[in-house]
Amino acid sequence: MEMMLTKEDLLKLFKKNGIQKGMVVMVESKGMMTNYIAGGEQMVIEVLKELIGSQGCILAPSFTFDTLDPATDGEYHYDYSLWEEVRNSTIGYDKKISQSNDGFANQLLRNPESGRSTHPVYSFVMLGRYDQKQLRQGMNFPISLHDVLSPLAERKSCLIVFDGQIEKSCFFHALAQQSDQQDVFVQRAYKKHGKEKEIHTFLMNRPHTGLIRQFLNGSNLNSFEIQDHDIEFCSFDMRHDKRWATPSKKTMSSKEKR
Repeated sequence: MEMMLTKEDLLKLFKKNGIQKGMVVMVESKGMMTNYIAGGEQMVIEVLKELIGSQGCILAPSFTFDTLDPATDGEYHYDYSLWEEVRNSTIGYDKKISQSNDGFANQLLRNPESGRSTHPVYSFVMLGRYDQKQLRQGMNFPISLHDVLSPLAERKSCLIVFDGQIEKSCFFHALAQQSDQQDVFVQRAYKKHGKEKEIHTFLMNRPHTGLIRQFLNGSNLNSFEIQDHDIEFCSFDMRHDKRWATPSKKTMSSKEKR
């Protein structure tokens, strides 16, 4: 019989990797936690709430690529002959009902105290102590340390990736804004507005792989405008009967900053 992680297992695992009171924790999930965690995504939420306390915050990307216009670069690709049919069928982003491709974010949304930002594609869910202004997310470059992800740059933070690679984290879109190591392109998406829907055109970026390697290797950290605190990175890969965690920690100090 396959082993399941219990609440006590999660408490030990998260404590070992530095999760503590008052911390901002961003969780990205690429798999189904119910396959290997007793209580699934909600148990992870409960354990994190217990560890970070009332002053901490949990956030997760709740991206909705199905709201993109079929003519733009996105998760789904349709033959040109279907574009009009897809446009007519698209409901548009609604922060209350639009599901993301991240099961953890969807479960976080089910918690009544949670809040969700306003972007039609790149929204985030927050639970805990956060500023309501963060939910009024900017349209251009929506993944930003100066906007919805500002808590990661202002408070002691941790990024956790379940069943995926840290290199694929959306966090690097935010870092790319602070350098020239990015490609910028235009996207269009639909947002529900009453019984109708409206279309929004916005700028999005794609980080260069060199920037990601640079950050994870710890070189030239002073090029990133992050205040003096620790950012910890943990990946938990539970696929293929694995039971291990690989923590990586980066510390920013005033001496490293420009």
